[in-house]
Amino acid sequence: MESRPVAIALPVDLPQTARPAIAAIGVPRCSANQVPRPLALPRDPDGFAVLRLDLGHRGQCAGLPRPLALADNPARTKNHNLNLPMDAQQTPVRILHLSDFHFSVGRHWDADPILRELAAFIGQDIAGNGLTPDLVVITGDLAQSGKPEEYDLARTWLENQLWPRLADPNHPLPRDRLLLVPGNHDVDWARIGPAAKDAHQVILKAKHQDAVTDRLRHDATRQLLIERHAAYQAFHGDWLGQPQPLPWWQRSLTIQGQRLHIAGLDSAWLAARDDDSRLVIGTYQINQTALHRDADADHDWRIALLHHPWDSLAELDRTEAKRTLHRRRDLILRGHLHEPDPVRLVPPDPKRSCVELAAGCCYSGKSYPNAFQWIELYGSPRRLRVLFRQWNRHDWDVDRNQPGCPDGTWTLDLDEAGQNAPATFGPAGSMPNATARTSSALPIWQEKLDYLRVQQAICSDPAQKFTLRKLIEEAEAKLRDLD
Repeated sequence: MESRPVAIALPVDLPQTARPAIAAIGVPRCSANQVPRPLALPRDPDGFAVLRLDLGHRGQCAGLPRPLALADNPARTKNHNLNLPMDAQQTPVRILHLSDFHFSVGRHWDADPILRELAAFIGQDIAGNGLTPDLVVITGDLAQSGKPEEYDLARTWLENQLWPRLADPNHPLPRDRLLLVPGNHDVDWARIGPAAKDAHQVILKAKHQDAVTDRLRHDATRQLLIERHAAYQAFHGDWLGQPQPLPWWQRSLTIQGQRLHIAGLDSAWLAARDDDSRLVIGTYQINQTALHRDADADHDWRIALLHHPWDSLAELDRTEAKRTLHRRRDLILRGHLHEPDPVRLVPPDPKRSCVELAAGCCYSGKSYPNAFQWIELYGSPRRLRVLFRQWNRHDWDVDRNQPGCPDGTWTLDLDEAGQNAPATFGPAGSMPNATARTSSALPIWQEKLDYLRVQQAICSDPAQKFTLRKLIEEAEAKLRDLD
């Protein structure tokens, strides 16, 4: 058999002490039907894997973690300072988490260059760092005002800019690996008639889940209320190639040998102009998604997608929805507030721990710190890794501004959390969790507040200023609680 050298490209700025002893070796070329396999996985003195790999016919190996990039010429490989996973034999489920695009005909002139660079940067992350996604999640506000022409712009970007960069052209990512939920900007206000507004008022005044269920279980009333999502649902159905009768859904998937149950929730089916503390998910919807009978099966990960934070929900729904989803989901992904916000919750029963990740926004103006995330799920032991990315006014880059994540990475050992042990994080630092001492949380929230005030000072867009003011108030309230 013919042999060839293969180089493993490492991040150029990886600290010397963290460089694993990885050999560039000559290995036999495998035939197309051979299964690639790792030959050996000893450890160096620092605990990193020493990889010697038998590569398949496309230079791929099942034992190689995707954050390591293979290249015939490492100098051609662009890297973004990734940490290496501890278990080199395990391939994670990788999620590209995007949110809040706000595609708009009127703002397309400003958004288009940023979003074209976003797609190109994602392609560089994939080619240079091996971050090929298994799922693409968009947690709401794909459009600006729920109009068909806005979804035409979204479709063009997805089809022409993003999707071709996600995988080998000969093996494209299936279109059903795009997981969508609507946000309040995926609402066409012109489609909210008087009867729908009256139904909303009745639900809020009743302050009971029965009023929600009564209106959602009847086809005519339900259609009256979700008509505001007409263009969004038409786009979603067109993308998948089949009609989507409801804006909420649930799916079970097996990816990389891991079983996932995913609940897609609509927190915007009552959204109108004034949404603060007036929205409802509803037990009826949660029972059809997160508590669906398919979710009772044995899954490695239970994930929920929604757009809004809990404070946006009405009192009749907020506590029940939050409690149920925290108990029944391992990971909750959301958008809306235009700021990355990673949170880990560890209740008295640590086996019920849950991680919430807000993605930030893909576009809210050229001067805004737009953002997105890569999320990696490892099965045994269960670990979660988040790689933060941001727009720095000129380019997309690693986001090193998240408190406790100076290298732009947060790694969380969930199985250790189940034993009341502290989480193990990446070598550069750690994010605080719910068991952290108050004293350690204070400087983190103060740093967050300082950052938000700087952003408010340089922001000129009224809508962005409003969002930043809300975030500042939240941070100030949190500091008062911790003081």
